[in-house]
Amino acid sequence: MRSELKCIPCVIRQLERSAGFLNLHEDKINFYIRKAIKKLEELSLELPPNLFTTKILEVLYEDIQEDPYKEIKKKQNENVKGVLPFLEEKIKNSAEPLYSAILFSSLGNIIDLGPQDRYDFDSLLERKKRFDYDDFDIFLKKIKKGGRLLYILDNSGEAVIDKMVLGMLEKYFDDYRIVARGKPILNDITVKEAEELDFNKEKLISTGVRVLGIDFQHAPEELKKWYRDADVVIGKGHANFESLIDGKRDAFLILQIKCEVVGRYIGLEKGSSVLFYYHP
Repeated sequence: MRSELKCIPCVIRQLERSAGFLNLHEDKINFYIRKAIKKLEELSLELPPNLFTTKILEVLYEDIQEDPYKEIKKKQNENVKGVLPFLEEKIKNSAEPLYSAILFSSLGNIIDLGPQDRYDFDSLLERKKRFDYDDFDIFLKKIKKGGRLLYILDNSGEAVIDKMVLGMLEKYFDDYRIVARGKPILNDITVKEAEELDFNKEKLISTGVRVLGIDFQHAPEELKKWYRDADVVIGKGHANFESLIDGKRDAFLILQIKCEVVGRYIGLEKGSSVLFYYHP
């Protein structure tokens, strides 16, 4: 089923938008697009969609050694920190605080450099009251059983809200681990950046290689073990959705639908908020 999530024109547009964030000259952007189209000829369509997209985005990183999105990510984190008091007040006054916190976390998933050019997070916070795809009842039953939790982060900015959510989830579990990217890619949060946001350093696990989502073939053994043995797995965002859907075990997938292909797979329109329980 993962092959259904692959959209080659979407991948090229994502590369174009990502290159645009670097303020490159149009000739340079076109150079990367041509390079990506040539690389497409070498890629197998059997690759999971998150790895397929990663291979295309690699053309940007072949020429740029440092993290080109470092300052953008810092700004995104600071912007979301600025609305935290507002979020905390809304959560405090909510009939179901945990539900509201996870919903806000899903809305934070709109803060992305890939699938869209701009976002209006503040407006979305005011408009969205419930998940459009809502498996919260299943989620609540699962977390109340306790055990061990694996929480897979996605974007910067969004991760500021995830930290708040984790603070609320900790009481349910005996132990937990937090997954962040091993190397910079787009505005996804890295282990180092998660540490700078004061996530518990001892609980952080790296994805290892530069990849959107998780490449289980090349992931560290600690990550593979926690994925296998955790009682609850939570994955944030599109790339983690693509990594975990059709996987060997169940997982909760939290995201904003930002492309038609994922929308068709779930059965909802772009812009929908999703708390989706996947089980083999």
